[in-house]
Amino acid sequence: MDVQIINVVIREPCALCTTTNKTCSQNCEFAPYFPAEKKLEYKNAHELFGTPSIMKMMRFAPTTEEKCMLASSILTEGKVWKDYPAKGGFETIRKLKWEILQRKFYLNKLKEKMKVVEEETKLGL
Repeated sequence: MDVQIINVVIREPCALCTTTNKTCSQNCEFAPYFPAEKKLEYKNAHELFGTPSIMKMMRFAPTTEEKCMLASSILTEGKVWKDYPAKGGFETIRKLKWEILQRKFYLNKLKEKMKVVEEETKLGL
């Protein structure tokens, strides 16, 4: 008598199904985009957008690639609004622009120093 061993992979319900208290089936359309490991990030997005809106947005994205980008954007927006409730994404963009300006200024200073060193080496000083 041969005994076959069947490997059954049991995964946790996705973050979206957990929030809505639904049973998460093996072929859940949202599981690849909102896995159980991202429950906290999804909670923030849920508080910002609401699960029905998130489901609607995800269903409008035609391709898998666009759904991946949309899910990432939704989770990121949720995190940003949790971190900066008054200004949200604007605050993050403002900080990034400021960092870019600082780095451009630093880069220009380095270029000026390089020119000076090049001139000194050409003159043999």
